[in-house]
Amino acid sequence: HEPWMKNLLWGTDWTYLRIAERFWFLLIVLDWYSRKIVSWGLFPEITKFQVVAVITNAVALEGIDLLPKTALKPRVVADHGSANVAAYTKSNIEIQGLDLWLSGIGRPTGNARTERVMGTLKREEINLQDQYGSETEARTRIGAAIWDYNFRRPNSGNGGFAPNSVHHQGRKALTERRKEARQQTENRRRTHWDQVSHAD
Repeated sequence: HEPWMKNLLWGTDWTYLRIAERFWFLLIVLDWYSRKIVSWGLFPEITKFQVVAVITNAVALEGIDLLPKTALKPRVVADHGSANVAAYTKSNIEIQGLDLWLSGIGRPTGNARTERVMGTLKREEINLQDQYGSETEARTRIGAAIWDYNFRRPNSGNGGFAPNSVHHQGRKALTERRKEARQQTENRRRTHWDQVSHAD
């Protein structure tokens, strides 16, 4: 399960939070190649309908529905929660050309990449709040945290590149560009010291 390009493997996971004395749930869809959160939703409950809605939103945002029938489309990795194993979930994912893969029971690493990103959101935003005062506040703060994670936060799994950069440019291209920049810096340093030594 190590994709070589975006939109081959997606993971989905959820966590709970409190809004105005009630439990709500954050559901995300993560692209495993770039570590980008490609879709998310905030709901008062998690059922098969919310799972399908967030995955369908990811399909639309990533243009998966516009790909030719022969193109590779994402496999969705999920745990064995009741909302994921429902026949409705499987059929509605497959009708969009995707494949649902349920991680093995008793294998906590099956969806570990998605769970690590959810852990980041919990540590850096959700767990810092005793509770959110309103749904609007929760959506605003969590949306800002997801934007920061996708567009600004260096990601160690991406070699320090933010997920959105890898999602749209590819890890190899970014790595090559960084190597070129480092080489140019080294060349300028050598030129400078050559000039200094000749001046002496």
